[in-house]
Amino acid sequence: MYILKNAIKNLFRNKSRNILMGILLFFMLTVICVSVVIESASQKMSDVYKEQFNVTATFKVDYHSLIATAQNSILDVPELTTEDFNRFADSKHVKDYVTYGENAMYSPDITAVGQDSMASSVGGMQILDDDREGFYEANLSMYGYSDITQLTDFLDGRREIIDGKVFSDLNECIISEELADLNNLKVNDTIKVLTVDKSKSQTLTLLVSGIYSDIKASEEQFVFSATQLPANDVMMSFETIAQLSSDEYAVEGSFVLADADALDGFAKELKSKGLPEVYYISSNGDEYKKIIAPADGLSQIVKVFMVVVFILGGGILLLLSFITIRERKYEIGILRARGMAKGKIALQFLAESFVLITICLILALSTGALIAQPVSNELLKNEIAKIERQEKNNSEKLDNIFSIDLDESVEFGKSTEKMKAISNIKVGFTADNMLLIILLSLALCILTSLIGVIYVSKREPMKILMERN
Repeated sequence: MYILKNAIKNLFRNKSRNILMGILLFFMLTVICVSVVIESASQKMSDVYKEQFNVTATFKVDYHSLIATAQNSILDVPELTTEDFNRFADSKHVKDYVTYGENAMYSPDITAVGQDSMASSVGGMQILDDDREGFYEANLSMYGYSDITQLTDFLDGRREIIDGKVFSDLNECIISEELADLNNLKVNDTIKVLTVDKSKSQTLTLLVSGIYSDIKASEEQFVFSATQLPANDVMMSFETIAQLSSDEYAVEGSFVLADADALDGFAKELKSKGLPEVYYISSNGDEYKKIIAPADGLSQIVKVFMVVVFILGGGILLLLSFITIRERKYEIGILRARGMAKGKIALQFLAESFVLITICLILALSTGALIAQPVSNELLKNEIAKIERQEKNNSEKLDNIFSIDLDESVEFGKSTEKMKAISNIKVGFTADNMLLIILLSLALCILTSLIGVIYVSKREPMKILMERN
C-alpha cells in the first residue's frame, strides 16, 4: 500500500513530465482500442461471409488452346464421365459437389410437342435420311440433377409444379403440362424412353411424380428438333440418368470448395488425377474476394497503423523513461543508501507506470467507444472508393479489347444467394477485445518501467551518489 501511495505522490511531484507521458500513452491506447475493435469486427464479418458463401469450381473448355493444337481442323474434346467427377470430388479441398447429366432420348409411346412439324433428327441435330436406319428419332430431352437446388428455373419462378411433386426417388421424373396434356398423362403414369442408337439401345421406365407449368413453353421459338423445345424437357435425379452407360449421356459437375484458398491446391490435385489439359477451372472465387475486399483492406490498414504506433510510441516512451531515470538518480541513490531493496524500488517504478496507464486506459476506452464507429465508417468508405477506382481503371483498359467466350454452357450447381459487397461494419467492444487491450496496456506498463528496473538492478547506491556529486 505504501508503494502505491508513494507512486501516486510521485506522479504529482513531476507533473509536466508525467502529463507529457500521459498524453502519449492516451494517444497510443486510443489508437490500440480503435484498431483492435475495428480489426476484430472486420475479421468477424469476413468469417461470416466466408461461411455463407460457397466458393464453387466448374470445368470449362479452353477453346483457344484447343483450336491452336487441333490436328486436321478437328476439335477433339475429351468427355468426362461420372466416374471422373466422383474421383475428382474425393479431395480434402472439396466439401460438397453436384453433378448434372443430359441426353436426347426417344419414347415410342409419346408424341413430343411440335414433333410432327420437325425435321428428322438425332439428339437435336439434323441428319440425312440415309443415316436414320440405325437410330431412333429423339423426341425428348432428359435432364438429371443430383440436387434439386440445381432446378434454377423453379427457384426463379419461370417454372412451377402444378400437380404432384418434384422427383425424389430413383426412376421418378417430372414433365411439362403441355406434354402431359398432349399425351393424356397424369401423375403416377409411367413412360418408357430409349437411347437413340438402335444397336445398343438402353431403356428407362420412368414414373411421372409431378407436372410443371412452363412460361417458356408458350414462347415462339425457331428450332430444328422437338428436343430443343422446353415443353419436351423431362427432369429426373442424376442417379436415374446415370443408370445408362457413361457414353450415352453428357455429364458436368460443380464442386463446392472447402474455402476460398483451396482453389490452387484443388487445381494441382486435378492435374495429378488426370484432368485433360483442354479443360480449365472456372471459379467464383474472384466474386468472393470482391465481396470481402473492403473488410480485408480495412483490417490490414488498422493492423499496420496499430503496429506502427506501438513501435514508434514505444520508442518514445523508452526515451522519456531514460530521461526520467537520469533526473531521479539521486532519489534512487538515497533510497538504496537507506536500505530499501532493489525489488521494492523496481516495484515503485512499475506502480507509477501502472497508475498512469490505468488512468490513460480508462480515458482511451471511453474515447475509443465514441470514435470507433465513425473512424470505421470513414476508413471503409475510403477503401470502397479505392476498389471502385481500381475496377474503373481495369474496365477502361479493356474497353478496346474484343473478347468472345466460346463456352456458353449454362451455369449449374448449388445456387449461392447473391451477396452484396461489405459496405458497413458494426463495431463494438467484446470480452476478447478488452482482454487484448489490457494485455497490450500491461506491455506498455512494463516498457515504461523497463529502464528504471534495469538501472536499479545494476547500479550500487554509493556509485549513484558519487555520480550525482
